Amino acid sequence: MIRTKVLVVGGGPGGYVAAIRAGQLGLDTVLVEADRLGGTCLIRGCIPSKALIHAAGKFDDMRRAVCDGIMGITLREAPSIDLNRTMLWKEGIVDRLSGGVGVLLRKANVRVLEGWATFSDAKTCTVRTSEGEEMVRGGTRDLGERLESRGSPRTGIRRPRDLVHRGLGAGPGA
Repeated sequence: MIRTKVLVVGGGPGGYVAAIRAGQLGLDTVLVEADRLGGTCLIRGCIPSKALIHAAGKFDDMRRAVCDGIMGITLREAPSIDLNRTMLWKEGIVDRLSGGVGVLLRKANVRVLEGWATFSDAKTCTVRTSEGEEMVRGGTRDLGERLESRGSPRTGIRRPRDLVHRGLGAGPGA
């Protein structure tokens, strides 16, 4: 069994940022991710879409140069696109960014488990990895539960949304 102070499930932008910060604060931290680090936005959403939109824009600029001669730039023939190479280029971008998340986690001394987490109670989960199952137990109640139940001993904040109302720079709209 792996015992840790902080257990984070999910390596998306919320999870990896929380894990990095916990690691920076010196807390023993484990992050569990079933897919690649970075979450939906980085792996198959925003970032890959923007890369493909950028490539399409470049292609369109070249296509128009054949007809218009914009700024005196002309091409003798229409451009062509190799979608397989475009997709490889896009995957290279995703791989670099996902790898960068991994580097940041390593620098913060966060242990990353690749697998699917299933909780058996509030602090314990079983992680199915490619090598088998691993039990992980977190050390303390999660922050939201702690704030809700008795308030922060340093600030007296009782609910996470109070962080915004007190101007502490956390939460939605901060």
